[in-house]
Amino acid sequence: VRLHEESSRSTEPRWCIPLHYEPEYRYPLVVWLDITTQPLSLANAMAGISMRNHCAVAPGNSASTTGWSDSTATDIARLADLLQQAQRRLSVHPQRLFIVQREGSLTEDLALLDHAQAPAVAGLVWLSSAPEIAGRILPTQTTRHLPIAICIPDRTIAIEATLRTQRVLHAMGHAPIVLVSSERPAFLANALPNVNRWVKEKVTGQSSFP
Repeated sequence: VRLHEESSRSTEPRWCIPLHYEPEYRYPLVVWLDITTQPLSLANAMAGISMRNHCAVAPGNSASTTGWSDSTATDIARLADLLQQAQRRLSVHPQRLFIVQREGSLTEDLALLDHAQAPAVAGLVWLSSAPEIAGRILPTQTTRHLPIAICIPDRTIAIEATLRTQRVLHAMGHAPIVLVSSERPAFLANALPNVNRWVKEKVTGQSSFP
């Protein structure tokens, strides 16, 4: 992975170019958002997802650019700018933009991505170690059909809560799937490869899961 790393105070995006990069191939673009107090770097995230299959970008790593802000207009502009920068710098497919978010609010993600001015997204992946708390959403009207993967740990309470959320998402018109990963030895170590499988499934149209 060739990664443009900025200092810890930088607000510039960080970029990840896959191994054996082929300029003629139009790669899916992964936007990595980590809404935790100890965020995983883009390099480590892509090492877990795939170092070959995707181009990737993460917003700058100041507190205000780790995840979404309090302004929908600002967030839409930032997301559109990331996509435009990616298209200038890299060979990425304009219709294969995938957002991969660790923790944060799924409700806020859906509200932002459903906005008329938001760039079209091919899929949203939400990784949560405590979806029974963070994953509560209220049914709302939506104008965009969005493929969603909810990645959760193998805990009964988490699975039961997430299945309820899945039913709400279906009723809203989205296409959610729940991916359960073991917490041994670590949840993220098992969940990130599933992100790669799910994105590949959306790109190729062929099932990546048994």
